[in-house]
Amino acid sequence: ERHAQRLAEAFEDDYADAAKILRNDRNQPNPVWRMAEALTFLQGKNNTQANFLSMVDSSLLINRPNGIASKRKVLRTVAGAGRKMREVRSIVFTDAVLDHLVHLHVLRTGRAGGYRPLAYSEFLRILHDRYGFCIGVAPPGLTVSNDLLRENRTILERRLRDLGLLVGVNDAESMKHLRPRFEPTREGSA
Repeated sequence: ERHAQRLAEAFEDDYADAAKILRNDRNQPNPVWRMAEALTFLQGKNNTQANFLSMVDSSLLINRPNGIASKRKVLRTVAGAGRKMREVRSIVFTDAVLDHLVHLHVLRTGRAGGYRPLAYSEFLRILHDRYGFCIGVAPPGLTVSNDLLRENRTILERRLRDLGLLVGVNDAESMKHLRPRFEPTREGSA
């Protein structure tokens, strides 16, 4: 608390708004949060937003071979401002990420080796429950058209087939299974 007060005194003349944030214990009783809010305020909105987006881009490995998202520029109509160019981020599994996720869940661990077939519907459930990726189902609290959900699921299915990870003789959901493209060599058999 005393550090926040000392900082508020130092800021009083040059940065009165930041000093006010540091002293306002009604809005935020925790002095550490008040100091964080004051420093964020001093950085400015644009700098703070740019740093946040940079962190998100780095975390998702945007447009990288092993990333899980892509970024593109789109032209959007903004009410009262006309058309503006905006950056849009989308979750997109690269081939390497899809390969990794499938092999992570179909290859057996330990000395036994081999693999266990995994139903496509079970894989989608794992992606949703374990990782929070909504494919074929709308995220909680959002309304998404069934056509878009079906298209999203179909695209993933096609990509898995193209990679040789999904096999199925017909369109029956119960007949679609994931399998590895390769099996790891067992120790001593190489």
